[in-house]
Amino acid sequence: MYRALLAALLWAMPAVAETLPGPYAAEILRVIDGDTFEARIRLWLNQDLVQKVRLAGIDAPELTGPCPEAGRAARARLAELLDGP
Repeated sequence: MYRALLAALLWAMPAVAETLPGPYAAEILRVIDGDTFEARIRLWLNQDLVQKVRLAGIDAPELTGPCPEAGRAARARLAELLDGP
């Protein structure tokens, strides 16, 4: 009974899948390493998504790799770039 009612309501509703036009506003929460950061992305009014973002085509040195100093430098540089001018 409830499934039939739900199906009828969904069928009767207009197909209104409103979205905010991109690009989406995001707040950088933390820089994880030289090619990954975590951001809070505003998808819709009062609806946020916290997501790890990995930069495509970038392979920065790892913090736990053979040269952790290079990993820390890469993380610091990404933090500078994300902070903006």
